[in-house]
Amino acid sequence: MEPTPHVLVVDDHRDIREPLARYLEKHGLRASLAEDSASARRLLKSAAVDLVVLDVMMPGEDGLQLCRHLRETTDIPAFGTGILRAGLALGLVVRAAPGLSAFPARSNFATQRAGRILSARCG
Repeated sequence: MEPTPHVLVVDDHRDIREPLARYLEKHGLRASLAEDSASARRLLKSAAVDLVVLDVMMPGEDGLQLCRHLRETTDIPAFGTGILRAGLALGLVVRAAPGLSAFPARSNFATQRAGRILSARCG
């Protein structure tokens, strides 16, 4: 039996991270929650994570910085939510964190993207 893919949801807005985690769990994934980059880093040290879904616009260390850290130190894929909600240009994100995909947090795009990444990564 293969282990359930583990997704870390990082967002400073509880009203986004908790429903997104419930949705992922409803679709057979394991979800952990972090309210900021510092909490995410602590969790990443103690748990095996297959995918990180992160908010780009967070106070303190933002999602772009966390994504850069993940790209430099791990092979864990990550993608961002909230960019379209915040109205930022995708080109800025691509330059800041190559490979980071952006989707609105409250859309099926995020869960569809997560499914494709996990299928490729976890079989």
